[in-house]
Amino acid sequence: MKLEVREISPALAADFCQLHARPEFGGCFCRFWQFEGDNNAWGKTTPEGNRTAKESEITSGQTRGALFYLDGKPIGWCQFAHRSFFKKMNANPSFVSTAADNIWSIGCMAVTKEARKKGLSKQMVEEILKLVAKQGGKTVEAYPRRDKKLPDEEVWMGPRRVFESLGFAVYFETPRYLIMRKYLDEKS
Repeated sequence: MKLEVREISPALAADFCQLHARPEFGGCFCRFWQFEGDNNAWGKTTPEGNRTAKESEITSGQTRGALFYLDGKPIGWCQFAHRSFFKKMNANPSFVSTAADNIWSIGCMAVTKEARKKGLSKQMVEEILKLVAKQGGKTVEAYPRRDKKLPDEEVWMGPRRVFESLGFAVYFETPRYLIMRKYLDEKS
């Protein structure tokens, strides 16, 4: 299966919202890492509120990431940006210790239920690595959960095995997440 990748733009806001309105996407609309409130405030957000806020962020150019399409339909999303973009991550003591210049982050990934378990996550990350390199990035971090066996809905930071297969290595461990890095000038 060959994926088509499209970087997010105002013209893709409807596709993004259609994809994220699906039940398996949990109503987050990929806002957690940009949300400026604490976790208690995050717990009070609603899917409608997240959608409205994300639509505004997309149309004003304040969202980074890429949509993935199969047969013209959006089936996946990957949020990626320079590490400085992720406000909540940069305020978290577990992540602050690994901050450095020119670090890019894969903040989250999501794939529709029908498209899971078909090797598409690996293709998605491969495409993101190309986009980061094209934008001058040299180092990419990913933050999969430490647990190796998780239900699909808990793999929103991306599957650990995918990052390992693409040459990411554990750089630092937090109680809940691994901080994995890949240096783009290295051969995989």
